[in-house]
Amino acid sequence: MKNKRISYTAVVLDKNSHLKLVELLKERFGDLTDWKIFAHHMTIKMGGLPDERKSLLGQEIDLAIDGFGYTDDVVAVRVDTNLQTKNDTPHITLAVGPKGKPVMSNLITNWEYLQPFHVYGTVEEIPF
Repeated sequence: MKNKRISYTAVVLDKNSHLKLVELLKERFGDLTDWKIFAHHMTIKMGGLPDERKSLLGQEIDLAIDGFGYTDDVVAVRVDTNLQTKNDTPHITLAVGPKGKPVMSNLITNWEYLQPFHVYGTVEEIPF
């Protein structure tokens, strides 16, 4: 069997955590009819994990949410984590506007403090 090519490795949120973040998004912004809702994962890195980090796969991870940021095209929450990630500011993209892309969350520089709360997920390698 041929190995699957891995698009990215992430902490994929459980259903309750996803719903908690979608609720936060609706409380802050109301109806985002033309926006695509994500609130799915926190990227650890593009591609698969190196062998020395494979032990992370399948681990349940507690992520502390401590900030909220947005631009005209994207909304995200900031994650306070000890987990090494590819992003300067670890985050979870909540939604993107009609002209937005999830990668635009990396461009958010203005983060509002949020009273910290926790969401949970599992480390997974996501194939193309």
